[in-house]
Amino acid sequence: MANVSNISQSADIAPKTNTSTTQTARFNATLPIAIEVLEKLSPTRYKLRLGNTTITTQSLKELLVGGKYWAQMGNGRNGTITLSQLIAQPKILSQLANAPLRLNEENLKEILSPKNGNPWDNFKNQLIERASLAESRGEFNFYMQMLLSLHNRVLTLPLAIEQREGVLQMRKKRKKTGLYELEFYAVFGQIGALRGRLVSDGEAVDLYITAQYERSAELLRSTQNLLKGIAYFSVDVNHDIAPLYELKDAHSSLLDVKG
Repeated sequence: MANVSNISQSADIAPKTNTSTTQTARFNATLPIAIEVLEKLSPTRYKLRLGNTTITTQSLKELLVGGKYWAQMGNGRNGTITLSQLIAQPKILSQLANAPLRLNEENLKEILSPKNGNPWDNFKNQLIERASLAESRGEFNFYMQMLLSLHNRVLTLPLAIEQREGVLQMRKKRKKTGLYELEFYAVFGQIGALRGRLVSDGEAVDLYITAQYERSAELLRSTQNLLKGIAYFSVDVNHDIAPLYELKDAHSSLLDVKG
């Protein structure tokens, strides 16, 4: 797959539901931008945070105060900023916001390296050890969340790549046709959520990715020259992308795991 760090670096830029703002602040609108709803000023007017900037905006779409979204940004008439295609950020980002463990690029390579054995077993052993040494209930619950994800056959990895936080999930399958398939879900603040599959017959490997925004898909297509060992590469767009596994809410019991 393309180097996660390279994609993340390329996406180091800020991100229409048609929404128009009254400010003339300038933003880089190449990719989706992350926004947070600070206050509802009227039935159709909101105060938003875009990076370090606060703006007021008008939206016909109902927005949740405190909610975090991605949006595509453009320029409207009279130099105003327009926001479109608002998509709520997945709950998993806020659930892992204070994760006591995050993997950088080197950690990720080490865990996924075939020479180090089964990644699922390796990470499971690390989680069990860390859970036994947890110094707080929140820390213990985090490791139990990760173990519960593994129990459901999904490897969930909180990431910190180039100081950018994200999440990677993976699930492996073996089809009756003899093909091997690795499903994955990835989310970074700069490009939105991605979902895809690596499919192999034991020799050639094909890579299929779905992005939430066309501009994110264009960025991924532009990194095709970075891919090694990929026989076929495809990127399409779908706004509805869900995690492979939904984490339990903090108040849910994590002690009801059977098996």
